Amino acid sequence: MDLLEYAASARVIGRRSVLAFALALGPSAFVLGCGGDSTGPDVPNVAGRYQRSDVFAATTCTPQRPPPGGTVILDAFSLSATVRIEQTGSRLTMTYPDFPGNAPDTGSVDRNGKVTFGFTVNFQEDPREGNRLFFVDLTASHELQRVDSGARFAGSGSYVNIFHEGSATAPVFATCSRTVTTTFARRTG
Repeated sequence: MDLLEYAASARVIGRRSVLAFALALGPSAFVLGCGGDSTGPDVPNVAGRYQRSDVFAATTCTPQRPPPGGTVILDAFSLSATVRIEQTGSRLTMTYPDFPGNAPDTGSVDRNGKVTFGFTVNFQEDPREGNRLFFVDLTASHELQRVDSGARFAGSGSYVNIFHEGSATAPVFATCSRTVTTTFARRTG
């Protein structure tokens, strides 16, 4: 499986989009939580290599569920990937060593060790059943806490996919939301 396929599953974004799996995984258009630099209170050092595991719940869609097919996976699924976190003060950059040509995710850590990140992306899906074409506005956010003296992070996040049929400016066809449980386990070597 290449990064495009992995990111399409993990971030649930289209194969034609510029991708990077991020924790959420991919280019971050915005960062949630505490920002900042190296000024102010000290923050814990969370830099290192981690095995990231995500367990995505099935989506809940209103007013209707999009037809089968497409790029966005609507049912429950799980994914795992190696990530590398680099840190400057409270700012974090997350990259995927197995996919070096992709843009990093960005986020932050606060003085209590809470890691937050998120992203937003708009893309055209692969066709769904009946050759129906959808455009999706995806927004995601995650919040993780350090556990096991910083050897692991655990937390949750949310993903909201807004589907437009036929064009990016068409009326909303469906809004599909899901939760995700995420863990990062520190790797050695």
